[in-house]
Amino acid sequence: MKKFEIFPKEWTATYAGHAIRVRNSWNRGMKLYVDGVCQAATGRLFALSRSKPVLRYSVEAEHSSFLVEVFCYALLTVKAKIVVDGQRIGGDAF
Repeated sequence: MKKFEIFPKEWTATYAGHAIRVRNSWNRGMKLYVDGVCQAATGRLFALSRSKPVLRYSVEAEHSSFLVEVFCYALLTVKAKIVVDGQRIGGDAF
């Protein structure tokens, strides 16, 4: 049985052939998936700074390695951006 999520939201991007997905809901928190595998998660309800990542994961692949970071903030809705090695590749611009 799949758990019910409250106000789920999702952002996706592709980098160097890797599928990157961020999923957030009020009751299950935020999770970072790389190639379908959950690599980082948090249950924090608030992001105190737009300039500090909420989630991060270092991808070590055969021919490349890179750092994925997720930044977020919420006013009336949750905004998130996906950043690889300092460059935004997906999500919201802020």
